[in-house]
This record gives sequence, structure tokens and C-alpha cells, in this order.
Amino acid sequence: MEPIASTLRSRRPLIYITIKFCVIDVSDSDKFKVMSRGRGRMIRITIVFSPHWIEAIPFMKRRMKESDAIILEEPSNKFFERMLNGILAPDDYIHKISEETYVSVPAFPKFTERLCEVLREMRDKGKRILQVEPYFDALERIYELIDARGKESIRDILRDPVLGPVYKTEKDAYVALYAYYMTFSSSFGAAVESVMEYAKVDSRRIKLRLDMRSRRIAELVKSGELRGRIYIEAGDIHQPLQDLLRDKIDGQIDSCFALEKPSLEISRGEVRFPQPPGDVLTLMYYRGERDPEKERLLAARSIIKIILQEREKEKVPSEKDPFPHLAERIFLIKLVNKLDYAGCRELFYKIRGLPRERAKKIAREFIGM
Repeated sequence: MEPIASTLRSRRPLIYITIKFCVIDVSDSDKFKVMSRGRGRMIRITIVFSPHWIEAIPFMKRRMKESDAIILEEPSNKFFERMLNGILAPDDYIHKISEETYVSVPAFPKFTERLCEVLREMRDKGKRILQVEPYFDALERIYELIDARGKESIRDILRDPVLGPVYKTEKDAYVALYAYYMTFSSSFGAAVESVMEYAKVDSRRIKLRLDMRSRRIAELVKSGELRGRIYIEAGDIHQPLQDLLRDKIDGQIDSCFALEKPSLEISRGEVRFPQPPGDVLTLMYYRGERDPEKERLLAARSIIKIILQEREKEKVPSEKDPFPHLAERIFLIKLVNKLDYAGCRELFYKIRGLPRERAKKIAREFIGM
């Protein structure tokens, strides 16, 4: 949910805001179940939830080695096969997709470069590797149409059964994100409301995105293009994907958090799957759960976590600090979970606008950690 933690970056937001809205309703989408026996082999799917952190790659690689096919959570692009086949070096590949696509620009280029090296190794071992993220494929097409025809393209986009819902959802998310940034510098109460509103919009985006992706994966299974043991990459907030695939595919579908083992070690057995308060709030809205007091508390804690966490910095693991992102996440979740709503409000005004390390020191003293 948290805006600064986006997995994919676009070169620009959807800025054409129109009065005409497209209604999105995926709650009653038709379900279809795919029998998953292909050439005598039962489908075995493992969904690996993970952030795009370098420290996660060794754990992702181990799961990939056990699979026959690898499904990435990223939009397709024309340079991908050239990179896998060794025609483009990973750094050249990143440059190409950053310059010549709209939505494939990696938010974490060092992670992407190292993952490309692993994927090339997996391709050499004969594994099938596919990019499956139809939501972002649609968004790429939207940008292309807007660039080619400007505002005149919006009417056709809204009429399109695939592009219309994606455009509407992205527009809503952009408006909510803009409001979030504007209110963050005002009162604490306004910031809490904007976080809650963004989480609601983001939950609708996740619902559409995962519905589209689960349908596409099921289609690939039905066609026989995917067989045997399948590794599916998924962001750690995309946990509903497992149930969506179970609704559509008749086979063994399991999941895991890539960094579960180090998470348990760092937290001394307390945390298996560290979820930031903003993600918990977003998934509440995804499931249709409402609890005003809990929603406001989660939003308040999310604000404190955002103030204290590193911004736009891709950390490289070292022998001294092998899990820099994970350790920070676990620490910050533990910290903010000690705060009630009033504590969040008081701390907000103490640390807002301060350098991160100073703010972190004040927060630790405030809580007594």
C-alpha cells in the first residue's frame, strides 16, 4: 500500500483526468476452473511472496531451481528474450526498458540486474520463463495510445473492456496519491484520512490486478504452456493471489515468504511474514473488512513508519548486514506496533520534517526501545 514502495515505476503518471468514469466491478467475475494435468504431470504451483530486495534473490533462486517454469510479476517487453538469450547484458537490458517502455522501468535496478543474471542461469538449465502481468501490459498500451493521440484517445480507452477499468483504477490511484502527499504536510488527522483513502483505492487496484493475472495464468495452464512445477513471483502484499488461483486451477497450490527463515532469525522466532501496517490496512479493505478504530490506528502507524524508513535507497547486503531491508522492516514494525493512536499523533509532530536518523532516535526514546 505504501506509496514510496512501488515495485514498478512509470516514466509519468496518468495525468488526463476525465469527468466520464468507467465502472469497475470484479467481485462477480465469472470463475472458471482449469484441469491441471498436462501430459500426465500434475501441476504444482508455488507462489513466492517477496519484495524486490537483493537480499531475497538467493532464496528466490533456490525455489526457482526446483521448478520447471518461472512466472515473473512484471509486464512483458520486447527486450526480455534478448536478455535471457545473452544478446543483451543485464545492464543494457535495464537501460533499454528504462528508455523505451513506460511501465517496465525498474524501481530497484540493482535487484533487477542481479535477478536477470539468475534468470539467464535458469534459462540455461532449460526452464520456461514468462512475464505475466496483464494489468501493466494494459497500462503500457494506455500510455502508447495517449502519446500517439493525446486526449482524443481517452474516449476509446474508456470504451475498451480491458483498458477502461485499468485507466479508471490508475487515475483514481494517482488522485489519491496526490492527495496523500498534499495532506502529509498538514495536520495528522488529514494525513490519516488520506492514508486510509489511498489504501481503499489501492485495494481496488490490487483486486483488479490479481484478477487479471490469475485469469492469465489459468489460461496458460489450460493451453498446456505451463506444466509441472511452477514458480510464481508475487509481491508480498499480493497474498490473495493464492485463493484466486485455487478457484481457477485444479492442482497443488502452495505459497511461502521468500525471507521467512531470516525473518524468524532476526525476530527471534516472533515474525514469519513481516507485514507493514499499511499493507495490513490495504488487505483489510481488499477483504471488505471494516473496523474504523483499527483502520485509523493502522493508518497512523503507517505514517510513522513511512517517516522513519529509508527513502528510495536500494541497500546492498554485506557480511556485516546480510538483510538490511528485512531487518529495518522488522524493527520499524515492532516500533510502530508499540504506539496507540494518540502516541502516533504526538510522535508525528515531534519527528515530521526531521532527518531520518534524528527522527529515529527521537522515536526510540519516545517509545523506550
